[in-house]
Amino acid sequence: MNGKHEGEFWKSYAENHFWRLNDRTRVKENSVYYDRIYDALLPGDRSVRILDIGCGGGHFLHYLVRKGYTRMEGIDIAPGLVRFVQEEIWPGVREGDALEYLRSGPQGYDVLVANDFIEHLPKRTIIEFLFLCHDALAGGGILLLKTPNMSYPFASRNRYVDFSHETGFTEHSLYEVCAAARFDPVQILSEHHAFAEPKAYPWFRRLYAWLGQAPPKILSTNLIACCRK
Repeated sequence: MNGKHEGEFWKSYAENHFWRLNDRTRVKENSVYYDRIYDALLPGDRSVRILDIGCGGGHFLHYLVRKGYTRMEGIDIAPGLVRFVQEEIWPGVREGDALEYLRSGPQGYDVLVANDFIEHLPKRTIIEFLFLCHDALAGGGILLLKTPNMSYPFASRNRYVDFSHETGFTEHSLYEVCAAARFDPVQILSEHHAFAEPKAYPWFRRLYAWLGQAPPKILSTNLIACCRK
């Protein structure tokens, strides 16, 4: 696939895939999903500078709007999604390649957030992405990542539901790549870190043990990485 066709393909694919899995009439309503995940992780100062990397249809940006944050930006490669977010959620969103933007050397962000983004990158690009994020953060800044958990009992569906997924993580591999990119400390959290996990999860851990495997600590659908500079 040549560069022209590849760029055209990914912009179209990103938007079409997003709306197949999300209802544009309920983006704002569905932003409450992030309340339990990020309320305890984001700074209390509502004036911190935040970049939403791969902002999609604006779920996370609307969460920030509801919480009273005032200095957030978003970037996404899909022009249709960018227009939707600018019109319906938050005007401070740009169309573009997030990696290219980070390569341009922005600095001073207090928080970088990449929800459902890192799994779309090849391994070599993930390494570059993490170092670029580290460089873009102010001292004491935070990188927050949400990505599918390959230890989730039905992880294969989440891994292959999207053609553009390149890489999968467990709690161990996600920790290792973030720590290797100079983040310290690194916390890998369950999606359920702020509330009780489903009652079925202990049974899955027993199944792991019965099969002779070390049971994972985290079985939630997604992993959350909280990485400090």
